[in-house]
Amino acid sequence: MAKLSLTILSFALLSILVKDSYQQVEKSELRTNVTLPNADKFLHLYGLPVGQGDTYIVQCPNLIGGKLTVVDMGSSESKDESFWDEIEVGSMIPKVFNSHEKIKKIRNIYITCNETNLPSPIKSWLQKFTLDSKVRTFKNGSRCGPNGKACGFIDVCSNPARTTKNINARVLAANWGQQCGKNNVNSNNNNNNLVNKKKNSNNNDRAQLNKNTDVMVISLAFNKVKTLMIGDFEDFTPSENEEGPYFDLVNYYKTDLLTSVYQLAHHGAENLANKKIIRQATKPTALYVSSNPYYSYFHPRCNIIDAFLKEVKSVCKPQSKLGDKFYCGAHPLDKPENRDVRISRGFVGTDYKLQKNYVCGEQNGTLRNVTNNEYAIYSTVPDEMTLNIVEYITDGLDWGFVNNFVPRF
Repeated sequence: MAKLSLTILSFALLSILVKDSYQQVEKSELRTNVTLPNADKFLHLYGLPVGQGDTYIVQCPNLIGGKLTVVDMGSSESKDESFWDEIEVGSMIPKVFNSHEKIKKIRNIYITCNETNLPSPIKSWLQKFTLDSKVRTFKNGSRCGPNGKACGFIDVCSNPARTTKNINARVLAANWGQQCGKNNVNSNNNNNNLVNKKKNSNNNDRAQLNKNTDVMVISLAFNKVKTLMIGDFEDFTPSENEEGPYFDLVNYYKTDLLTSVYQLAHHGAENLANKKIIRQATKPTALYVSSNPYYSYFHPRCNIIDAFLKEVKSVCKPQSKLGDKFYCGAHPLDKPENRDVRISRGFVGTDYKLQKNYVCGEQNGTLRNVTNNEYAIYSTVPDEMTLNIVEYITDGLDWGFVNNFVPRF
């Protein structure tokens, strides 16, 4: 029940009306009435600004009904409500939905474990919208993926009539640490005992110390355009030589992990997440992250973004032209045949597809404010005064991002 309320809250973020317009992002880029748009000819993925959380909405093309699937990719560990910050969440709780028709289009709500594991600040929203029957724990929490047992797919845009190209959401890993379903362990009661075990304990014991290993890893594909939704998934130790969850994932899937777009794991954390092995295996052309750098964790970490830009060197620049080595490809909204969609959404020029500034955390606990970003890097909190409902769009041939900036206060 509690988990579902976070989902309801996430949709509330999309329907608020905002009056205050002061912030670092230029006022011309602010959208004062941000709602979940009606379905169009594209596949959309929305990353929601829910603080220290990973909540996403998949919206199918209108040819197959514009169905919605909500995926929350947090760990299997129960966490304090403060992980959802008052600014991003608490201040928006009183807001109401402006479209019950959108709610009716929700097909499934996928979560890591059961909804009682992840509390949220607004449990009362559950009863109001009665969406309990839509909640799904993938395969009832059974382990699959790198252990040799295929996970299969989650139902996002099933298309019996074949009215559009192939869209699927392949699950690459789930419940790696075996803390969900029948094997679920209450971490609050067991961590003290586990900490006292030897440091070289087996992977099952180590997994119980890091609930992030239970998260679903999903490859969302429209034809050959893929985005990797990796949630909080990470390793056990900072060692680059560790043969843990990341090693298993890369060794098992190999080139299948190559992706156009990569969601920075664990809000862009370093040490246990986003290691070199996964960076080199994915080689993404775009990065997006759900995080708030103003929390004490300072996510996303600058070192991780720098590593993608300076070591992997695969991230493109949205405003580059055809023939440039940083060319991202044709943004779906830039194609002449899609001009009507761009106009209906109110996007003009080219600034809508580039996030000019982002904030990341340095190792010494300070923040780096990047104000001249040229790369395909998108975050849900671009600066201290702004939220961004990050929107990924693909037509199955090309992909692009759209910024939906709203004032944070």
